[in-house]
Amino acid sequence: MTWWSSLGLPGTQVDKESIKFPYELELVPDVLRASVVLSRFSLAGEEMICWTYVSDGLKKVGQKELLISIKKSDEEKNSDFPQAPVEFFKTVFQHSIRKEFINIGSISEFGDVGFLSDDFPAATYVNSQTLGDWFPPENSLATVLLTREELKASNYVGVSRIASLLGKSSMHFPCPVWNDLARKSVVDDKLLAVMEESFVAQMPRILIRDSGVSAADKVIDLQLPLSARHFFTQLSELAVDSALLLLLDFDERADAVLVFQQDKDAAPLAISAPGLQGNRVAGSFICFAPAQSDDHGMIIEDGFAISLKAETWEELRHSLVNGSPFYLPRQRDGYDFRLAWHQDEIAAIGPDTIEIHGVELGCHSAISKAETDGKTTVPAYATEINLLTHEKEIRSLIELDVLRRYIQHVEDIVRDHFMCMGESDGFKLQLNCTILPERLADFEVSSSPVMEAEDEVDLLDRLSITYAPQINEKSVKFNMVFSVWGGKELGTAK
Repeated sequence: MTWWSSLGLPGTQVDKESIKFPYELELVPDVLRASVVLSRFSLAGEEMICWTYVSDGLKKVGQKELLISIKKSDEEKNSDFPQAPVEFFKTVFQHSIRKEFINIGSISEFGDVGFLSDDFPAATYVNSQTLGDWFPPENSLATVLLTREELKASNYVGVSRIASLLGKSSMHFPCPVWNDLARKSVVDDKLLAVMEESFVAQMPRILIRDSGVSAADKVIDLQLPLSARHFFTQLSELAVDSALLLLLDFDERADAVLVFQQDKDAAPLAISAPGLQGNRVAGSFICFAPAQSDDHGMIIEDGFAISLKAETWEELRHSLVNGSPFYLPRQRDGYDFRLAWHQDEIAAIGPDTIEIHGVELGCHSAISKAETDGKTTVPAYATEINLLTHEKEIRSLIELDVLRRYIQHVEDIVRDHFMCMGESDGFKLQLNCTILPERLADFEVSSSPVMEAEDEVDLLDRLSITYAPQINEKSVKFNMVFSVWGGKELGTAK
């Protein structure tokens, strides 16, 4: 059976040539449909034609509708549109049934075969835009394919930096919402090496979705979702001079965006859409640098940094933990700073407690461990948590509530890692953690069946960039056993 037949399309060459656009496809009877549209638009004097695939029905299961636009080459016929995008819609639908959703800044990985080309092993997602005279569904997401180098760089510096580089390369603000399978990567080995040594990559950092930062009229505006407060619950445990960096989404209020430059001494560079003034400039991150002599904001690389006196940092940390607004006037040349909050689109739900050797620690989790039809509803969750340091000694080194929050944070990192990796065969994962003085933590991983060595390294890299709680001496050890994609039990952790 040809793929045309499997999609319910005509099976002969004659029928294929007679296809009219938009072409409608039924993917899941009475639930999920897709259409293929020919989008025509001009960019820098060049006319482009794209096959734009549009889902219809994902919103019924809580997922935003998705778009995938593929540039058609001159040699390809209009009827030669590929199958992969509609198959991808089916896959997303199945994940959405299990409450595993794609949103702005999410990353999907496709393995070595890639998506339509082995040059593109991953994709991220941005708000959709009009293409010529074609308008996308409201509140839908466009799929942006990523090269291996772009994907690797995003692990260090976030997706927003890569998106603005794509925008500069394609001359489209803030980034292209179509995919040219013949394009070159905007990140090569040389630029990747620079990024790995850049300001962002050297800082302890937190990735926050549904967020944005931009500057207008000498004021840096940061907007965060209320759910992000759980990231900041350990701020009171940080040293007063510890810096903090947040990787953020593109701020949709902005009409310009900062772009990372290879020359670290170059003046800030921003791109904007034709005809726009660039009055509000978005950044890919914000950094808080405490224990400074005065308070002020500045542009650094493709983001912003806020210099804070010790007492100002204490006030801001209180606002970050409690979800309260904050305003900081500058004390010298630079920018004021404003923090505002908004309600999340989806409220997280989950169990109320985690038990550790009989010690009940209240714990709000962002996941549900329920199972449907034998399949887990989340990529990974802890089935077992064991303290390997005696409880009496732990109490002398760290507050149980602080330890509880850190364990929950570790679980969140593991879950998010396997969500980004995409669904696989189920397996069991054991994570051994040793919290050390000076806010360090050492991790060891074992799994059954054994996971790929590269995947293990990636997971350990994610864990290594998070803050550990403060202990002044000795160490605190615990381990966690995870079910990954519904994997069977390993047995009791030792």
